[in-house]
Parts: sequence; C-alpha cells; structure tokens
Amino acid sequence: GGGMYAPNLRQSLNQGMKEQCFVTFAMEGKKSKGMPSWAGFFSPHQIRAIYAYVKGRAVGAISTGTPKH
Repeated sequence: GGGMYAPNLRQSLNQGMKEQCFVTFAMEGKKSKGMPSWAGFFSPHQIRAIYAYVKGRAVGAISTGTPKH
C-alpha cells in the first residue's frame, strides 16, 4: 500500500533498499515524499522490526491480512 503516513515501502524494498537505508529514511523522514520522521515514535530497534516485516511482505514470505494469534 502506502498511505497517509508513509509511501509504499514494499516497493522501495523490492527496488533494493537495504536495512540501514530504511532505518535512516524512517528516522529522518522524507518531506518531499510526504513521509514524516518516525524518530519520535519508533526506536531504531522497532524500525528494524518494521523493516523485517515489510521485507517479508515485499518478498511474499508474509501474507496480507490480520496475523493469527
């Protein structure tokens, strides 16, 4: 998707964005793309977890929908 708070990050990862670039991008934001900084909301550790999730979605390892508990 993409939405109000972030561009479509799966597309960026499919185009080869690496973890460190993702963390930097998320922490600093990208005003030109309409993405605010996540620095006040997520720690770098949390952003790495988000990266792993989005990467899993990008490669199809994690399906869409609500996770099962």
